[in-house]
Amino acid sequence: MADRTTTSLQVAQSGDSRNKYAWGCGVGCLAVVIVMVILAFLGLRMIWNTTNRYITQFEQQGFVRAEVIDGRFAEDATGPYLCVGQAITLTGAVHDDLAIVAQNAEIQGQVQGEVFFRGAILIISADAVIAGNLDVVAREVYVNGFLQGQVLGTFEQLFDHRRPWAEAPANIELTPEPPTPEASESNQEQTSASTSTAPPSASVLPDQTQPQEREKPLNRNSP
Repeated sequence: MADRTTTSLQVAQSGDSRNKYAWGCGVGCLAVVIVMVILAFLGLRMIWNTTNRYITQFEQQGFVRAEVIDGRFAEDATGPYLCVGQAITLTGAVHDDLAIVAQNAEIQGQVQGEVFFRGAILIISADAVIAGNLDVVAREVYVNGFLQGQVLGTFEQLFDHRRPWAEAPANIELTPEPPTPEASESNQEQTSASTSTAPPSASVLPDQTQPQEREKPLNRNSP
């Protein structure tokens, strides 16, 4: 009888220890989950604040917020445009500077000016044409198309496999470069040489209508 009582007490004690262990694990796991949620919230809030700061900076510089439909911007736009989203693909043409604030972005169209990117991954596809620099704050940058300028800014990895600019499509409307002083002087010389010389004024020509003085007759009586 005493042995049975001892055995039952041991079983009860082992069950209590298991319950305490399970309760401790439950509280510890809950604490870890709460900490992870708080860290995730703080990280998302930091990303949100950084994104809003970039958007405000570009809008203050005169960029116009573009309408992005299903993550694609396919318009033929003039003027500096700003695209904001999670993942953006540019398939149209922008005849000015372009700013993109997104997690991932891919440029498949043409940009006449510079491209500003703020995000994680930027891809310049093989058929893309950019007639300016890339100003990025990103983790990875892939350049596979035509890029006339340089890659500037901050990035962790750059994969620059650009195509020769001489092979870029000729239908892109590039901004004409200002003429050099030598070219301006040569144009002025050509212009001055091409203008015809004005005929002399009539007042300079001798007056043929005025009567000429007659010669006085000789005096025969003079010695």
